[in-house]
Amino acid sequence: MAREWSTRSTDLHEVERKREGQGGASSDGGDSKGIDGDRKKLIRTRRLAAIVALVLALAGLGVSADLTRVHVKVHEDPNYRSFCAYSQKVNCDTVAESPYSVAAGVPVSVWGLFGYLLMAAAAAWTLKRSGRSDADVPAGTLMGLAGVSVAVSAVMAFISLTRVHAICILCFTSYGLNVLLLITSVWLCYMVCGVRDSITRTVGFYWQHKALSVLSAVVLFGGAAVLVEAYPKYWQASGEVGPQGLNVGLTESGDHWIGAAKPLVTIVEYSDYECPFCRGRHHDVRRIVAEHPGKVRLIHRHFPLDQACNPMVTRPFHRFACRMALMAACAGRQHRFWQANDLLFQWPRRDLPPDLGRFARKAGLDRKRFRACVAQSAAMEDVRRDIQAGLALHLRGTPTFFIDRRRFVGRIPKKVVRNLLVKRLRVSTESNGTGSARPTERTSRGLQ
Repeated sequence: MAREWSTRSTDLHEVERKREGQGGASSDGGDSKGIDGDRKKLIRTRRLAAIVALVLALAGLGVSADLTRVHVKVHEDPNYRSFCAYSQKVNCDTVAESPYSVAAGVPVSVWGLFGYLLMAAAAAWTLKRSGRSDADVPAGTLMGLAGVSVAVSAVMAFISLTRVHAICILCFTSYGLNVLLLITSVWLCYMVCGVRDSITRTVGFYWQHKALSVLSAVVLFGGAAVLVEAYPKYWQASGEVGPQGLNVGLTESGDHWIGAAKPLVTIVEYSDYECPFCRGRHHDVRRIVAEHPGKVRLIHRHFPLDQACNPMVTRPFHRFACRMALMAACAGRQHRFWQANDLLFQWPRRDLPPDLGRFARKAGLDRKRFRACVAQSAAMEDVRRDIQAGLALHLRGTPTFFIDRRRFVGRIPKKVVRNLLVKRLRVSTESNGTGSARPTERTSRGLQ
């Protein structure tokens, strides 16, 4: 008898019908043995396909877990460099820094973990039923999930190539796994009852079992909602906008400062409003100033990593950083620099560059004057002056801090400021009887 399952239909129901059609008298005949052999071969092939799908889903879980680790490290550790940061074009760190690495308040890689768990469950469900005639629903479910994953992968790949201008090897590995999962699930559906019938039966199953479908949807969307609410937003800075009652002013060289009018310790910060590390460290340094408002002063200087105004940068990187620095400089001309500074660090990266009208309203600026200042770009000279000062200090990245002549790349250890305060308070106390003044800030644009 011709083995029709391999050329026309692979439905296990059909194989069973062929076997029953032979009758009990022919059970020992060659045709019956051939049909039994077909059935066993079909089941083995199904199981193999289900195992392959399960392995692919588990591999995707591993890749997503590693992507999540990279995302956390990139935003938490300024000295971290992942193994796949090969060049400007092939760089997982650049992709992790981009606003497109987060969707609905959760890293895309975490959503990947969620998706791969569902696909692994569907693959395991298919494997369990691979020897039964009702394997069509789990196989169809797996194919649907894989199809959605491939669609998302296509969108993310497009964004990576056209918006971020960098390729993440781990990301593209997951995209490849999704394509393989879709191919494997289509193969599975074909072997079960055909792709079209598998889709029809899967949709029919969930339609007939509405209560189960609704419950599943509630559990999934409820879990997603909890994830969005509970997941820590470590890539965002926090804190109130504005000087918070702290003293503010300008140094003799025109730098904006906040904190102590007569500081014991002065911190000079070179920063970039589009830099994710700078956002986190900005909050840390501002907290130090808030804890010691009469003793510590913070001076801000612009160092945008944007080729539009920084000659050190030779390719598109932080494409809105120069414009954001200009916005802060224009706000400073209305004596609202620190309100604008804090607001820029908190501005959602997905909404860059900030809308001028909305930004002016939130920062408490005169919108007409602010728009005119940004359009004329005269305040950009303030930004260029800071950049030249940074280049003279051979800055290579942001954030970079100086306390006196000591350079701190990425962050300032808390004990450094604490120890300096203890030391200088002791000196100040001991010198009170001799008329010596407390340490003064350096306002030159050389080494601090």
